[in-house]
Amino acid sequence: NPVDRCIDDFLICVRNIGINISRPEKAKAHAFIATNSLPNLRVGEAAQRSYWDLQRDEFSVVREFVQSLELH
Repeated sequence: NPVDRCIDDFLICVRNIGINISRPEKAKAHAFIATNSLPNLRVGEAAQRSYWDLQRDEFSVVREFVQSLELH
């Protein structure tokens, strides 16, 4: 996504001014959500609204985990 570089730059900037981000992956997800039409969604809600293309190879581990939950 084209906005990824902006988010990465933002997180670098925040670190450079001394703010410690304890969960950078979560911060990145929330920053990405903030760039969309409904910026106040939770990560799961954003996923349900297809903010991310969960069919991409990068999400295979997530898909497998969710599928394993559905089997129980």
